[in-house]
Amino acid sequence: MENPCSAKPGLLLVEDDQTLRNGLKWALSDLYRVREAATRREALAELERDDIDVVLSDLRLPPALRSTRSARAWQLSRPRARNSLRCR
Repeated sequence: MENPCSAKPGLLLVEDDQTLRNGLKWALSDLYRVREAATRREALAELERDDIDVVLSDLRLPPALRSTRSARAWQLSRPRARNSLRCR
């Protein structure tokens, strides 16, 4: 049985550029259990499916893909989640 204190926190990486997403996943996978999404719809599905602690989202996604409102709703529904990180 895995010690819950040693489990990696879950991070959702929302980025439409596959190359950048792969590089970030590689860089962050030692510290986080990284889940990926290329679109808003995929991100929402991941948020429902997995226990996510941090959201790292591209701010320059096309307008139809932005998930700021959805991420805020997710954050409010999970009191232990502290921050969503959004990158330009």
